[in-house]
Amino acid sequence: MVNLLTIAFLFALASSTSGIAETLRLRTGLDETSKSFHVIQSLANEITRRTDITIKFIHLPAKRTINYLEAGLIDGDFSRVSNFGSEVPGLIRIPEPIATHPYVAYTINEDIVVNSWNSLKPYSVIYIGGWTVVEEKLTPIHDNLITVNSVEAGLNVIAAGRADIFISIPFLVNEFLKQKEWKGKPIRELQPPFDLLNSYVFLLSKHAVAGRKMNKALKEMKADNSYYEIVEERRE
Repeated sequence: MVNLLTIAFLFALASSTSGIAETLRLRTGLDETSKSFHVIQSLANEITRRTDITIKFIHLPAKRTINYLEAGLIDGDFSRVSNFGSEVPGLIRIPEPIATHPYVAYTINEDIVVNSWNSLKPYSVIYIGGWTVVEEKLTPIHDNLITVNSVEAGLNVIAAGRADIFISIPFLVNEFLKQKEWKGKPIRELQPPFDLLNSYVFLLSKHAVAGRKMNKALKEMKADNSYYEIVEERRE
């Protein structure tokens, strides 16, 4: 009788906990006070509304992500390009892009023309440390690369004339350039972008089921336009 009661209790406990929402700790490098962070938080909230997955953002520099993933201190990264994470066995990429970003060169020099990754070779280039796409594209051909920890640091180096080009994406840079303290500085965005790349959510392999749910939610959000409404509303 005792054994039967024990079995019944364990079964009831398992049933009651099976519906508990899964929480994923996902890295972001965005400042919590930025408009960019508000965009990804709103996207995460909408994903949560459509699934049983709660997303908790962990703020880390990009270059520390691999170590945290390997140690199991985070469950994934909310936005990285497709070549990210080969060092982490079994890391999975959600197929539906979380975003598509133009890659742009920022400079104060009037005579610089950029139209490809190769065209960056003659210039001293700054980028945010840990951005694997920059390292993959430029390290083999470039010997004058400088890393910084943030967009603001990169813009400051450019504004001071200590490098030729800062590589970044308008999603991160535009809100800085709209601020009062930056409006008088001659930093310009070179158009057109020299590349256009998708970014994706990456998860540890143990979260494969959650990944499938997130992928489905992202597709539905784009199909019903809620994804685009969030991005445009929060960026204004």
